[in-house]
Amino acid sequence: MWGRWIALAAAVALSGGCDTLSKGPYAQANVEGGEGSRAWGRVSFHQPEGGTFIGEGTSYKAPLATAAADASTGKLYVRADINGLPPNRKFGFHIHEKGDCTGDFSGAGGHFNPGGKPHGPQNSPDHHVGDLPNLESNGEGVAVWSFVSDQLTVSPGPNSVVGRAVIIHEKPDDYRTQPAGNSGARIACGVIRE
Repeated sequence: MWGRWIALAAAVALSGGCDTLSKGPYAQANVEGGEGSRAWGRVSFHQPEGGTFIGEGTSYKAPLATAAADASTGKLYVRADINGLPPNRKFGFHIHEKGDCTGDFSGAGGHFNPGGKPHGPQNSPDHHVGDLPNLESNGEGVAVWSFVSDQLTVSPGPNSVVGRAVIIHEKPDDYRTQPAGNSGARIACGVIRE
């Protein structure tokens, strides 16, 4: 009996949050692995009209954290749910210039970098806006990742992610090597669409 009440209370709480999550510009990329990769999943981009998100940390193993995302301050909530990755590894994760996921994904171009900055970590003042924190898979090859950006947008403009590609690389980004962080081959790609 108590189980039903708990389930009902959880459903009501979650449905109340869904209304907040649905407001504001939204885009997503359906990610598929290239030749030899079994990776697949989704990356979502949401620029809410105010409100607060409760999201997971930057990797599957991270504890829960609160991340405020407010469209009036230009923040964008990014979430990746990726399956089929090699287990217990880190992977470079970037927004690339062009929405081209054909062949070996080289048609996606370089990292999205409208400001002409050097490659680097998100906490550095000088970095490509497309430089994102590394993905990390768990023992089952699953990566659940979230991040809040104050530079990327879904809305039209020079920093919009719409029409670009999200790329997962075979190795972690070292955030030092120019121009792309020595993260290796492109193993999965998805075009970002509204």
